[in-house]
Amino acid sequence: MFILNFASRFFRLQKINPVSSACIFAFFLFMGTVGGGYYIYLHAQQALLATVQQFLLAVANSASRLTAGDAHQLIIDPNQKGDNLYRQVQEPYLQLLQSHTDLAYIYTLIEKDQQYYFIIDTQQPNNNQDDDTADVMELYTDMPVGAVEAIRRQIPQVDLQPTSDKWGTFLSAYAPIYNSTHQLLGVVGVDLRMENYQHKLINIRNSLYLLFFLGFLAASALGFLIHAAMKRSLRANARLVESEQRFRLIADSMPNLLWMTDANDHYTFINKPWLEFTGSSMAELLTEGWSNKVHVDDMPFFINKYQVARQADHSFQRWYRLLRHDGEYRWMLDVGMPRKSADGRYEGFIGACTDITERKQFEEELRRHRDNLQVLVAEQTKSLVAQKDKAEKANQAKSEFLSNMSHELRTPMHAVLNYANIGLEQVDTHQPELLKKYFRNIHLAGDRLLNLINNLLDLAKLEAGKMQFTFESNEFLPIVEYAAMELESLLQAKQLDLVIESTLNRAVMLDKSRMIQVLVNLLSNAIKFSPPQSKIQIQLHEIVDDAIGEALCCRILDEGNGIPLAELQSIFEKFMQSTKTQTGAGGTGLGLAISQEIIEAHGGKIFAENSSIKGAIFTLILPFNTH
Repeated sequence: MFILNFASRFFRLQKINPVSSACIFAFFLFMGTVGGGYYIYLHAQQALLATVQQFLLAVANSASRLTAGDAHQLIIDPNQKGDNLYRQVQEPYLQLLQSHTDLAYIYTLIEKDQQYYFIIDTQQPNNNQDDDTADVMELYTDMPVGAVEAIRRQIPQVDLQPTSDKWGTFLSAYAPIYNSTHQLLGVVGVDLRMENYQHKLINIRNSLYLLFFLGFLAASALGFLIHAAMKRSLRANARLVESEQRFRLIADSMPNLLWMTDANDHYTFINKPWLEFTGSSMAELLTEGWSNKVHVDDMPFFINKYQVARQADHSFQRWYRLLRHDGEYRWMLDVGMPRKSADGRYEGFIGACTDITERKQFEEELRRHRDNLQVLVAEQTKSLVAQKDKAEKANQAKSEFLSNMSHELRTPMHAVLNYANIGLEQVDTHQPELLKKYFRNIHLAGDRLLNLINNLLDLAKLEAGKMQFTFESNEFLPIVEYAAMELESLLQAKQLDLVIESTLNRAVMLDKSRMIQVLVNLLSNAIKFSPPQSKIQIQLHEIVDDAIGEALCCRILDEGNGIPLAELQSIFEKFMQSTKTQTGAGGTGLGLAISQEIIEAHGGKIFAENSSIKGAIFTLILPFNTH
């Protein structure tokens, strides 16, 4: 009104007629609109750039936190692109891209020999778009300055100027990524296509043109009063929108669950973590609140705390159990305080909820230990006794192993010495056949002794990690047949029928000599515990194992008495021996321990079970490609 009155008096003093006054007023008003619009455009452009950069930094930081560092550092081969491990690391990036459709790419880069390589590259999902992502370990020749700075300084960086490469021109931000030991792996980058940014600028520019046109119409039709009101309204709305956006950005990025009510105690705001925690929609929570998510036993306390604070107009704290989206109740600490307007009027409450379930559990654990100290002491005593018994059993098992091993070593040594003495006594009798017999017996006893020593040496090498393996592609069936041939005499001695069934049609990477050693060991055990004139089966086929993937499965089935259930796991331990062996079947207990070490060195696994009919089943599973 002051400006309007001032203009009116000015034009009257200048004796300018009303029409000219209106034209001059409209002209200056329009020019003011043009100047003001251009000023707004410049500031909007700067604000947009700052908002985009802040947005890119926030997404880059989110991508960095969501990066599975330990899995990421295992991706080093171009052939790993698209495999399960690659998709596991890529999945959070896809979710971020789906949540922020303005983004073009999220990718990771590592530094090696002062050069930079892609590991994970994820583009905005689009059914009509071809895969334009980089390969694993693809060299990045146009490394942006921001990415280099993020790696060098290990802090998030944003490129202040657009960068261009073969994929296009982008505004980008980068954040360092680490593994579980906080070792720097590289950076994760987030790209916004320059076209998207320019499109937003075009929208601002178009809005500016529209503002000029409306300003011209307003100046011509209604004059300064309407224009001034519009300008004030636009500025107020811009401040309100900016303030609301800033508040929502801060609220949605916080780990706490934030809420707000109005003067009538109706919920007016719920932040994003609230929605994710409860699995509810914004409309549901704003209309119904979350009282239906509170545990029924906590409802009286939940309601009373709010009502007392509302009447007394002061802050409050309340504890209650809140139903999470997965059906689990979590303890929450809810802190609320009243909101006041500039003139002191009550406008509602604002509050934040924090998940304190772990703290509650810790407090309960402390209370339980405090109230049940005697029980705790008894439990600790029981645990110590159990550990003592376990140590004694282990020591006893080791003593039994050493005793058995001493017997196994002495037996062939006595045979060697006895037959050597007999041979020396009868060397002058010139009985070649007897001498040959003694030498054969010495040779057999020496072989047995050498086999025991080799087993001990193999076990020592495997435990020390010094066993050398030569992995080559081999057909598995001929290896099984060779192992069976070595034991042909034992099979014939007990009149055993060996049946080999195979559906394999591909080779497997393995150390042939070590695999023969494993098969001879397993097959000799099957022969040892099989009754005469029974059958031994070897089944070969392909499977898909949950942990290993595509693999070869070899099952050896006998018709013996099986394995005691309590020993199905312990027979593979180094100082354990089956009661079947202890009752007269012989053996040192080293064979299965060595076999397990060899199979695990191939990336496979071995286990024993009892047949539902009769006998034992030993199963070994080998990946077709051993890394």
